[in-house]
Amino acid sequence: MAIDHWRPYLQHAEFLVHTDQKSLLHLTDQRLNMPIQQRAFTKLVGLQFQIQYKVGVTNKAADALSRRDQEEGSELAAVSVCRPSWLEAVAVSYRQDKAVQNKLEQLALDPASDADYSLQDGVIRYKGRIWIGADVEVQQSLIKALHDSAVGVILDSMPRIIG
Repeated sequence: MAIDHWRPYLQHAEFLVHTDQKSLLHLTDQRLNMPIQQRAFTKLVGLQFQIQYKVGVTNKAADALSRRDQEEGSELAAVSVCRPSWLEAVAVSYRQDKAVQNKLEQLALDPASDADYSLQDGVIRYKGRIWIGADVEVQQSLIKALHDSAVGVILDSMPRIIG
């Protein structure tokens, strides 16, 4: 289900499949005799992947997915939360700028002190948009990453970035 759902993102790079089904380890090396193997393989055709076995008790995310009810129209909202690495680079860049440090301190002490700015998970937002700051290296790396992306940029779903 996850591979079907995230296929547009998975088809551009190699990814790992963690499974508690040991027979799937050799999926690409053997004849597909079992229906579960055939179904799994058809979902993976055309994708670059590696399969890793993980004992069911330690593979909690997959275990939760396999045990949930499969009602029509029901959808799982999230199993985990992803934080992009570039967001961490933005937060780290704040440490090198004295003016940004003052803004961070102001927002931490009194979040209502400036209605346009807010602090969320260590990242400053200006009118709800991520505030990059004056670090030219971070600005250029973000622009380059957005332009070089194989998936491309869908403006409506991307965070708005203000320099």
